[in-house]
Amino acid sequence: MPWLFKSSLHRLRVMEKPGEIWLWDNKGLSLYLNFYRGTGEAQIASERNWQDVLRVSYFFKFLERRGLLLHASGLVRRGRAFLFPGETRAGKTTIVRQSPGVSVLSDEMPAVRLLENGGAPLAYGTPLFGSWGRPGENLSAPLRGFYFPVKAIENRLTPIAPSKALSLLIQRVCSFTTWEPRLRQLVQLTEELVQRVPSFILEFRPRPDFWQVIDGT
Repeated sequence: MPWLFKSSLHRLRVMEKPGEIWLWDNKGLSLYLNFYRGTGEAQIASERNWQDVLRVSYFFKFLERRGLLLHASGLVRRGRAFLFPGETRAGKTTIVRQSPGVSVLSDEMPAVRLLENGGAPLAYGTPLFGSWGRPGENLSAPLRGFYFPVKAIENRLTPIAPSKALSLLIQRVCSFTTWEPRLRQLVQLTEELVQRVPSFILEFRPRPDFWQVIDGT
């Protein structure tokens, strides 16, 4: 099952038990999280390591609450959240920069959570950022949809089936785990998300008018 996800661990090593996580690298970064006690300890070698600490901490905390971290940009517009999952250079940060007057959840790694009561999934801002260089806002909003960005010369929005959305979204799910039960949970949450939230391919040109095709749905 690990092959389903593009691991976000890279140089990091992880050891896991049901309520505890140890994570470290060979450059002075170490992190311990205890979910039973709600405590943790981190040691960093440089200020840049704080993003690693936050990524891992947010990943496990959201997963504990039926949530996922996504490689995506996230915006809130008119009270609804829009997530744009994509690989590097897909246009995630471009979409943020071409969206004046909106609230930014993240240009790199927002979160989404399925509620126990069956309500609309919520998208969350995080302090994680990419080339935009600023933390996301501390807010949440009901998720309107997933919009997989493709740079183009014309704006076009194409609905896609949940099966297609699953194959795309699962590649954008952050994974800092190697433990089989958590990997299964990632798959289950992703499957449930694409069944409950509409998904689209967004072909867009780098101008604010791409919102017109989104607003038309």
